[in-house]
This record gives sequence, structure tokens and C-alpha cells, in this order.
Amino acid sequence: MWAAVEPRQYERKIGPWQLIHGFTIAFLYRVSGLAPLCEMAGRTLGSRNPSSVSQAVPRRSSCGFVWKLVEHLEEWHAPRRGALVALDGMMLSLAKTLRHGCRKVNNRTVGVGVVWAYALDAAAGRCPVRVLQTREGAWHDTQVMRAVSLIAGGPLYLMDRGFYAFDLLERWMDEKVRFIVRAKTKDLRYTVLRPLRCPAAVGAVRARAGLKVQRSASGLRAGVARRAERRDCPESREGRPCQHRPQVAGSLVRCLKAVLTTPPSAETSKVTQSNRRVLP
Repeated sequence: MWAAVEPRQYERKIGPWQLIHGFTIAFLYRVSGLAPLCEMAGRTLGSRNPSSVSQAVPRRSSCGFVWKLVEHLEEWHAPRRGALVALDGMMLSLAKTLRHGCRKVNNRTVGVGVVWAYALDAAAGRCPVRVLQTREGAWHDTQVMRAVSLIAGGPLYLMDRGFYAFDLLERWMDEKVRFIVRAKTKDLRYTVLRPLRCPAAVGAVRARAGLKVQRSASGLRAGVARRAERRDCPESREGRPCQHRPQVAGSLVRCLKAVLTTPPSAETSKVTQSNRRVLP
């Protein structure tokens, strides 16, 4: 694997294996920062100088070796039929004021994001994690999942509300993908087939009812059509009032007027004054 990344076979004092072992120690012992890590595991890293380690981390050969290792481990990610696989995204961000070469996330931070799949009950000898996609800068889970293929008729995918989109639901149902995703009640149209027995509580969350339902295909297609019309409308893309979003724009204007014109109370004076400073 190292020969494929570094065909020159150049000998380095701080190689990728030393970095992997060192950062594994940092994760297990919860060590934050290169200085305490070098002091603790300098012999493993090959140097006790934080500046030397910081130069070795972003090296092309180090990053290439890590990607090769990830690709090798993903070959062992094979969840069986009916297994529970959680999908989630994670943002790795830095303050915009620090020295960086990353894309903008928002007005204060820069960084990258990764969306991964985690098999909750992976069998012995299997890799539980699979990296689905990485993104630079600002991103959304639904944008990433449009370029990702899930296993049809295989594991049961668990997703939060960030993965909820009408076009994705329609595609997954057409491809026979098994999934559970959080959704807004007002967006759902379904028919109750029969009630199911369910626990009174799961952890700190109380279950109101257990129902076996059938999703309305007509309502799903109507939602997909509305989203497509809104996406293709130039006024809607620019945030201006149009036939697709008149109520949203009107509510936003009324909210801004209320914030700017309502005199602050004694309890909310600080919050209102801060809002006035950031609003145009």
C-alpha cells in the first residue's frame, strides 16, 4: 500500500504509520493539540517537535496513504440484510481568523464535511464505517445523498431530518431501499393499515403510538413537483416573493418589522439590541 502511494520508497522519519498510531493514542487518551501529543507519544510519532509533526500531517503521501487505507477498509463494510445502518454527517471546521486553505462554511468558519454510514451491529471481522462522500465548504445532507447509491433490499438505513427530501424519498422507494427517516407531520400523507405494539418509551423519548402506514404516492409526487417548480423559479432562487413562496416572504418581512419596531422589555433588551446590530 505504501509502495503504491510513494513509489520512490523515500524513507521518512515521520511516516503515515507513525501518524496513524499517534492520532489513535490521542483519540483513546483524549489528548487535544500536537504539543501534548508529542510530549506523550513522541517516540511513537518519531519526533517530539510539534512543528515537525504539523508539517508531516498535510503531506501528500500521508493523505494518500490514509485514503488508500480507508478504501481498503471499506471493502470489508458489508452489512447484511435487515442490519441497522445509521447515516449522518459531520462538519470539521476552523475559525475563519486562523490560517487555512479551506473553503468558506459561513461568515465565521471554514472547513470540510463528511457523510458516513455506520453499521450498528456489524459482524466480527467487518468494518462498521463507510465514508459515503466528503465535501468542502458549506453543504447539506440532501445534496450529498443525491450522488450516493444505497443498497436496495439490504440493510435498514436510519436517518435524521436532514436527509428528508421528496425527490430522495421517491427515488429510494422506487429502488426498494429500506429506510427510516424523521419527517415533519404536516408534510406527511399516509393511510393507517393497522396499529402496532410499541414500547412506552425509548430512552428519554416517549412513544405516542405505533402504526403501520402506507405513504401516499400521489402526495409524494405532488411534493416533488412543487419542489421542482420552486427550484426552477428564478425569483424563488433569489429569495424574492413569487407564486411559490409568497407566505414565507411575507412572514419574514413581518418578523423583521416586529423586531425592529417593538420596544424591548427589561428581560429581552440585550437580545433585541444585538438583533438590531446584525440586521441590515
